[in-house]
Amino acid sequence: MPSLIAQWTKKWAEKRNYPFLFYIQTTSTNDKAKEHFTNNKKYKSLLFIAESQTKGRGRRNQQWINSDMMVSWSYSLKKAPQPVTTTLMCLALYEALNHSWKKCPFEIKKPNDIYISNRKLAGLLIEAISKGDLQQLIIGVGMNIFNHPTPGPFTHLQEHITKKINEKEWFLFLDEWNKQINKKIRLCIKT
Repeated sequence: MPSLIAQWTKKWAEKRNYPFLFYIQTTSTNDKAKEHFTNNKKYKSLLFIAESQTKGRGRRNQQWINSDMMVSWSYSLKKAPQPVTTTLMCLALYEALNHSWKKCPFEIKKPNDIYISNRKLAGLLIEAISKGDLQQLIIGVGMNIFNHPTPGPFTHLQEHITKKINEKEWFLFLDEWNKQINKKIRLCIKT
């Protein structure tokens, strides 16, 4: 069954002329972002979207595969990001979620997870790689929107809001998240 969130995210990228690659199934969007960076001489920012991941992972190689949203934002940078990058990217997601769904009690579990009521909603995997003078920041995200893996201390967003999430709301969330990421990236590369 196609992921509604993946389809909406693809549609958002198309409407915003945001460069992206879309996969029905892949090992990991972060893996695809790294492969793409390694195999291309010139590389710009790109969004990798998957309906399904077979080897999605989080920190310490923990699996993250049964999520509604599996994306990796990949950015070319002129210099390596600072050590606070993971925390700033988590803050970007937190701020975008709070902007979009104000009444949810979102919490950051340092350094890279978003929780609601002591249950995990989203996880980030931040990777910085380089090739010569080129730097690439990959921000991988798995987020539970309509369902979550069981068993475990997980939750999904729809469980905590009264109104059904729709495409328009999702686009507004992605707009805000993209804005927050770009704002935080500027902080990440300051010396």
